[in-house]
Amino acid sequence: MATKHEIRQARVQAILEAGEQVLLHKGMAGFGLRPVAAAAGLGLSHVQYYFRTPSDLLQALVEHYLTGWDERLSQCSDDLDMVVDAIVAGITDTPSCSLIAELWAVAGRDRVANAALGTFYDGYVARLAVVMGKADPRLSPSQAHTRARLVTAMLEGLWVLGRSGGASALPSRDHILLAVHAVAAAPIG
Repeated sequence: MATKHEIRQARVQAILEAGEQVLLHKGMAGFGLRPVAAAAGLGLSHVQYYFRTPSDLLQALVEHYLTGWDERLSQCSDDLDMVVDAIVAGITDTPSCSLIAELWAVAGRDRVANAALGTFYDGYVARLAVVMGKADPRLSPSQAHTRARLVTAMLEGLWVLGRSGGASALPSRDHILLAVHAVAAAPIG
């Protein structure tokens, strides 16, 4: 017999999965607690018990997405090349990036989506800054963070190219790593 904790975890997982599907298929305009409850096969009150507002649910979706990235990147140890490979693999895995694409599409006019996107990128940059700091111990945390922001911007640009033209639109792995290492190894000053 499942414990209360296991039941809660399963219900939250079902809500998050339903929330992602609603967001991907209906966009932010169709995203809300009622459509998510229907997609999860739950009553509205069940969803509201865990997520009081659509903003709370959207924030949880982003955190869930970041957890997936954390798991992917944690398998790379602190090797910058492995981390970049994992990020590029994620860029070319369209279903895994669709949530972020939807947030990008509406972030300029929706404060909730904009805040969720900000949370995602804050986490993404922070995780990359740790790896960059370990790759070059001479970097201060601020320098590692700045370089992580630059690399993130470059990789996100590749993501846009990849979405528009698939993996064939991306430069070779060697060129991507060369560019990342150029940013990582630039003189400190």
